[in-house]
Amino acid sequence: MIGRDGIHASTSRYAYHALDACLGPMSRWEDGAWQAERAQLQASWPAAAVTVEPVLATVARLRSDLSADAERPGHRAFLVAPLPEQGCAQVVSIFDQPGQATGTGTAYRVWRLTGGRWALIRSTPRT
Repeated sequence: MIGRDGIHASTSRYAYHALDACLGPMSRWEDGAWQAERAQLQASWPAAAVTVEPVLATVARLRSDLSADAERPGHRAFLVAPLPEQGCAQVVSIFDQPGQATGTGTAYRVWRLTGGRWALIRSTPRT
């Protein structure tokens, strides 16, 4: 489902396909172009993990992480949002915790870099 805030995906597979489609029209970034964004995200997500690998390795890591999120208790959906001003797309795992307000879990941002690589940054899941 497409909403004002992005694409809502019910499964990790749909989330990945939506993310890939969002990244498709964005131009590839030079390695240095996303460094400021990465630094800012690491400041807000102190335990964030950054990965810069060949596309297939990064895709495998992301798909594995999304599948693991989908298996966590309380997982409801994924929200995929293109962020063209940052040259990336973001996926957020959305969880409902019993007796609590709706919250978010892990967030991921992905950039397509020149040279056939992706850059991936993952936040720490909220417990």
